[in-house]
Amino acid sequence: MLNIIVLILKVIGIVLALLLILLMLVLFVPIRYKGQLDYFDSGNGWIKLHWLLHSISVKLIIEQNHPRFIIKIFGFSLHKKKKEIDPMTSDFADIEKMNNESENLEEENHSFEQPKEALIIDQEQCLEPTELDQEEEKKEEQADKLENKETGNEEKRSPLQKIMQAIQNFWMKLSDMHTKIRSFWQNTKRKITVTVKKITSSKTKMDEIKEILLEDNSRQVYTFLKSRLIRVIRHIRPRKFQLYLHYGSEDPALTGKITGWMAAMMVFYENAIFFEPDFEKAVIEGSLKFQGRVQIFVFLWTGIRILLKKQVRVMIKKLLGKIRK
Repeated sequence: MLNIIVLILKVIGIVLALLLILLMLVLFVPIRYKGQLDYFDSGNGWIKLHWLLHSISVKLIIEQNHPRFIIKIFGFSLHKKKKEIDPMTSDFADIEKMNNESENLEEENHSFEQPKEALIIDQEQCLEPTELDQEEEKKEEQADKLENKETGNEEKRSPLQKIMQAIQNFWMKLSDMHTKIRSFWQNTKRKITVTVKKITSSKTKMDEIKEILLEDNSRQVYTFLKSRLIRVIRHIRPRKFQLYLHYGSEDPALTGKITGWMAAMMVFYENAIFFEPDFEKAVIEGSLKFQGRVQIFVFLWTGIRILLKKQVRVMIKKLLGKIRK
């Protein structure tokens, strides 16, 4: 009995250790991304996300404005490749089809040439089968069953194919979760709008919210959230970045505004952004190259830091009406 308990504890310990290792990999191993996009006459390029030495990768390929996805898990693609047709074999297959069709036409013509009496006899034999024919049919059915069993045994999948099928089923379930997430988002959005309407239903409540947002405590929260947001943006932004953009609009003022926004981006990427404004005609074309990485732990730690901040918790409680001034 003691040996069984020890064995169960060992199994539980191994499972917990594996789960801990998996959690650490998910949190600390970065998701790397890179891509190259060109748009001159049409859109072409690719964007790739991969994790844990390309064990899981998702690639978006754009060819002549037509996108397609390639998803791979441990090097195995989840999309079936189309079989390439050999032109030599296809020609022989067409010739065989033509020969078979000509033989079928000859047989039909021959059957039409038979006398009517023979046709009547054949129909009567078909309508009234003998006992010998019934026995032969039973034997054929048994032989077909045996063949089906043999072929079923032959068509048994290997363990690797079973694993791939299980992964495909799991991926299909994940794709079905899109609709559930969308409905959940719509429900939360509706609840948020209802609560906002309740809060802003009266003028006095609006005045209270304005007072809370203009307090010194709230200003400290703004500066803290701003610093956290800047760190997250620095972590997400690409490590390597190169952009060339030729743009313009019929309105020169709008082109000037876009040029100002582009100049602001040059603060983050010096000597990596090249833009060519056109103040005479409407045009947009260019190319983009980027590469970077993202760690889930950074988002998790940022969220924990925000929730642990006392000023943030006080501000949220005041807005919800749990704390009064």
